[in-house]
Amino acid sequence: MGLQKPAQSHFENTSQPEDGSIGQAVARLRQAVHTLEQSAATALARDAEQARALRDVGRDSDDVSARLDAAISRLRHLVGDEPGVGDEPGVGDEPGP
Repeated sequence: MGLQKPAQSHFENTSQPEDGSIGQAVARLRQAVHTLEQSAATALARDAEQARALRDVGRDSDDVSARLDAAISRLRHLVGDEPGVGDEPGVGDEPGP
């Protein structure tokens, strides 16, 4: 008599397809994690760029405000309307010659 293979149980027969399914599921999960990591990196880069742009806008706004204040001061000096002088209603509102 020759040697016979031991009989495989039901669980042993189905474990290989399950292992394949598990392997496929693990591969899909790894791909999903990779995709999420890429999306997160892209979102972080976009957010960083937007933050830089907002800081630039803030600096530009501060610069524009300072330039406007300086221009208003120069105009007031040129027309003789210094801040605090003639700010009361009706004072200095007389028509010119």
